[in-house]
Amino acid sequence: MEAQIGFAEGWAIADVSGGLPRYVLVFGLWKGDLTLKRAIRRIFGDLMRDGDIARILGRYGVSAAPAGSPAS
Repeated sequence: MEAQIGFAEGWAIADVSGGLPRYVLVFGLWKGDLTLKRAIRRIFGDLMRDGDIARILGRYGVSAAPAGSPAS
């Protein structure tokens, strides 16, 4: 089914050879919204502690950034 999604449009699909580049994800927040910032940090902390982040990254063959790195 997935290979047929673009069939009606005449699109073709192919595997991407080699690895894709890895980019740091950034969230832009309004400077004064500390409540939202704290909620996002808490949620990502929970995801890290529960191992959800590691499982998601593992699914794509990458590992989490070491603690203290810019990505943490």
